[in-house]
Amino acid sequence: MPPLGAPPPGLNKLKRLKPDHLLVAKRHNHDTSLHSGQTTTTQIQDKSSPHLALKVADWKKIAYTEGSCIRHDHQQIIGAGVYIPDTNRIQHVNPNGSNITDTVHRAELAGIAAAVTHDYFLIATDSENSMRQIIKQIRYPELHTNHIHHNLLETIIKAIRNTVTLSIKFLKVKAHTGIIGNERADQIAKHVAKHLEVADTGMKMAGHEGNPFHNIIWLATSMMIQTHNVLLLTMVINPNLTNPICATSPTNATR
Repeated sequence: MPPLGAPPPGLNKLKRLKPDHLLVAKRHNHDTSLHSGQTTTTQIQDKSSPHLALKVADWKKIAYTEGSCIRHDHQQIIGAGVYIPDTNRIQHVNPNGSNITDTVHRAELAGIAAAVTHDYFLIATDSENSMRQIIKQIRYPELHTNHIHHNLLETIIKAIRNTVTLSIKFLKVKAHTGIIGNERADQIAKHVAKHLEVADTGMKMAGHEGNPFHNIIWLATSMMIQTHNVLLLTMVINPNLTNPICATSPTNATR
C-alpha cells in the first residue's frame, strides 16, 4: 500500500481541454520539423478544413461522464450517464441519492465512478469540483472522513488502485459548448433521472436512507426561539445522551 498522501498507481495528472470543441487553428510552424506524411500524436489535421487540427486524436474513445439534477413533479431527482462515441456505448447510472445526498455533486461522482469501475482509461467530465474532491481523497483521505459522498469517493479510488489498465487519464471539458460526447452524456443523465428503471449501473446508497451520518450522535442541536418579537438562537442538549461518557467519547460523538 502506498504511503499516506501519495497518488495511487494508474492515476495521471489532471489534463484540461479548452472549450473549443477539441479543435484549434493550426500554425504554419507546427509541422516544420516533420517529414512529409508525418503528423503529431496530439494534433491531427481535420480533413473538413485545412486550417483546423484536432487537439486530441482519439477523442471518440473517451468515456464522457455527466450528472444531472432536475426538478420533476415537484421533486428533486438526479441521474448520471456515461457515453463513448467510438462504440456508441451507453451506461445508465443510478446515483442512489436521498435526503442530503440527493445532489448534482453525487450525480457527477456517480458517473465518474461508473466509468472507472467499467475499466475505461480515458474519462472526461465537466465537473471541476469532482476532480478536486478525487485528488483530495487521494492526498488527504483523513479530511474526507465525514464527507457526505465519502462512499463514492472511496469507490473511485479503490477502482483506480485495482485498474487492469496501465493508467487512467482524467480530462476536464467545458460544459454546454457543443462537445458531442459531453452533450450526449448530459442527455443520458437527464433521462436516467426521470426514468430510474432504465439504469443498468447503480451506486451504493450512503448510510441508512441516504444519510451518511446515521450512526453519529450529536451532542447538541440548534433551535430558533422567538420571544417578544426577538429571535434567539440557542443550543439544546441532545436528550438521547443518557450516558455522560457518550458525550466525551470521540467514537460516538463527532461534532
